[in-house]
Amino acid sequence: MAVHPDGTLFFAASDEKLQAISPSDGKPLWVRDHALAADGTMSNPIAGVGDRLFLTHNRVAQRSDGEPIQAPTVNGKKVNVYGAAFSRKLLASYSYSPELFVLDECGQLVWSLQAYNAVFAHSIVGFDDSLLTTATAYNGVDYGERKLYRYSIDGTVLAGPYSTGGVTNPLALGADGVYYVATCPLGDTEGDLELLALSESFELVDKVNLGPPCGASGVLLDDGMLVITRSTVPDYKPEFVRVQTASPGLAKTAWPTNGRDNSRTAWLAAW
Repeated sequence: MAVHPDGTLFFAASDEKLQAISPSDGKPLWVRDHALAADGTMSNPIAGVGDRLFLTHNRVAQRSDGEPIQAPTVNGKKVNVYGAAFSRKLLASYSYSPELFVLDECGQLVWSLQAYNAVFAHSIVGFDDSLLTTATAYNGVDYGERKLYRYSIDGTVLAGPYSTGGVTNPLALGADGVYYVATCPLGDTEGDLELLALSESFELVDKVNLGPPCGASGVLLDDGMLVITRSTVPDYKPEFVRVQTASPGLAKTAWPTNGRDNSRTAWLAAW
């Protein structure tokens, strides 16, 4: 989902409709039928620029009424914007591609990361607009371990690769500069989930074993409480785990939470 600075909430519902919800009374401002992508998966709102709402699966809609509009392109091919604005830039990629693009607010390519035998994903924007991302090993058939990298605004490597030998998933960045990262054994969804606290240079600050199952997403609250969600195995019931961190809340950066925008920072004012 995505949240506009005025509080309007955009999300794709289980009825395959894209909706905008009023912050004043919780009623729909508009409802559209194009939430379902061609491959049957949901197109979820992720970020915005001016009156443009970016969704997954190479889709863009007008913020005011949900009308579909043209998606940005790189080398004539549509790209999928999946990250927030930082220094007036957007993160994008081709569908099922190992390449990550950084676009300016007009949708023009600024720089890109090309990984061979790996796929970039899972991004957090840190202080000085540094970019935390992961590169997952991929041989064309199977996915392998996922390593952490941190890049500067111009694409220079600041830290990494950092590897636990398994699947590493960044969750959030604290106001004290500590990254909170979930890590799981490779290929073992019933293995133990470990929560790591890492410095900007990827030095281990702290860690806690949360036990099985593995796989998690999370939100860091203003009081430093990290709320983690995961699904139990094999019945896939949602489970919530609360971990009190030492961070004084969420970092005030452009995209401090992976896949979430609880600080409403994913929206640029104008195209």
